[in-house]
Amino acid sequence: MRKVTRTLPGPTSLDKPIKSRKTKGTAAGINTRALGSAAFSIAPSTVAATELQRAIAHFTSPLPAGATRSEFVFKVYKSADVKVLLLHDFFGKCAYCESRYVTTAPVDVEHFRPKGRVKEDSTHSGYWWLAMSWDNLLPSCIYCNRHNEQVTPTPPVPTKKRLGADVQIALNESVGKFNSSLVLTTGKQDSFPVAKIRLVAQSVDYASEEGLLLDPCRDDPEEHLHFHIDSRAPLGLVLPKAIAGRTSLDHLLPVNNSRSAADIVAHAAASGVSARGAVSIQTYGLNRLQLVRERTRILRRLEFFEHLLVEITKLVSDLAAAPVHVDCKERNERAVRSLGTMQTLITSQLREMTQPSAPYSAMVKAWVIDLKSRAQPVAVAGGV
Repeated sequence: MRKVTRTLPGPTSLDKPIKSRKTKGTAAGINTRALGSAAFSIAPSTVAATELQRAIAHFTSPLPAGATRSEFVFKVYKSADVKVLLLHDFFGKCAYCESRYVTTAPVDVEHFRPKGRVKEDSTHSGYWWLAMSWDNLLPSCIYCNRHNEQVTPTPPVPTKKRLGADVQIALNESVGKFNSSLVLTTGKQDSFPVAKIRLVAQSVDYASEEGLLLDPCRDDPEEHLHFHIDSRAPLGLVLPKAIAGRTSLDHLLPVNNSRSAADIVAHAAASGVSARGAVSIQTYGLNRLQLVRERTRILRRLEFFEHLLVEITKLVSDLAAAPVHVDCKERNERAVRSLGTMQTLITSQLREMTQPSAPYSAMVKAWVIDLKSRAQPVAVAGGV
């Protein structure tokens, strides 16, 4: 997950004027003061305002005793230009896992705060007043948004034979599993756990809830998530960031399906890591098997690039240090120039992989930072 700046103003369909004369002027019943910042302002006399007006009437009208409120059908958020602008802002990637969805599956236009119901609160009708709000819409792949059972790694338990040695989580590609794992139901769907009091209808005081899920447009994921970078055994895991000290595989904190977000928060607190990071990782399924596989492939490619850069640097150094006969001087200079060109091409590839448009760019950025911390002079000099 990476920080994303949302395009403003939002999609024109959310601000499309109403044609009917009957609905000109401020839509009746809309609390424009309360909703002023909900979607970077839902303008009066727009299609979104009309849908909001109908939603207010639907959700606030009294019900006969024993009756159940019917489902309300939201349409405005499904407009084509909403998807186009989400694709633009997120470069065709899932807002949560950074996987490219554009070539493999349809995007889910995801409501960060669920529009119809809330998994953690059966008495709450959902954040229906934010259903057409631009700042509540995100693009999601189907695996981050929909419930699925996913193989998820757990910290390996040291055995007597392993005591005193490093214990790593291994990914067995041939059988498609980790050496230590659980099968968890992940996917956000209608989940939105909070630490404080949940918003009541038509309120937009987001901060007061202290939501436990990370929003890439409001939060800085780097403050809560840590990518596991280990050149000895590349594995694309993301961990909740340690509040103090170094984050390690011991901080991998999946909790069994029977537990609630509160249990994940308690587990995170006991382990000294970001609670929001831990809840987000498990809810979105950021360590599901196939996703870890894809990130691991990227890490292996990065390790290959590092190896090339190190070897090229050694060759250049050797050529520069060795005594050269006058007849070989021009040949050596050509070789050094060619090696320099290769070095430039590789560092250019690395820079491209850190760009927002690249899949898993947040992990690649973390890898580059780790590379520099390992004092590889060629990477620093190359401007990666």
